[in-house]
Amino acid sequence: MFSDEGLVQLAAIDFWREAGFTIREMAVLLNDVNTSMDAVKKIASARVAEFDETISHAEQVKKLLFELMECGHQQLNECPYYQSILRQRANRILMGDYQGFTSRRTPHPPE
Repeated sequence: MFSDEGLVQLAAIDFWREAGFTIREMAVLLNDVNTSMDAVKKIASARVAEFDETISHAEQVKKLLFELMECGHQQLNECPYYQSILRQRANRILMGDYQGFTSRRTPHPPE
């Protein structure tokens, strides 16, 4: 069994894990009892910005998928909307400015 302190520490680990923090970030936060709220707020603010980016991307993808679901064509390659999406992406790839949606997350240890 765990002590009360151990259970609280497990709860803290679960909280920070759910919030998307890395093991390293959690270790910094949990090992230093003097971690300032300013440091926590800075880390949390960065994480919120990452969530906003992820949500925005998910909303864009959802919109694209709904548009595809509305298509009346029998074959995917006949859908002008789909073809337009592919042409736009291909052009961005050729121009060198397409990066796709990848995690841009980097650890933000408190100062």
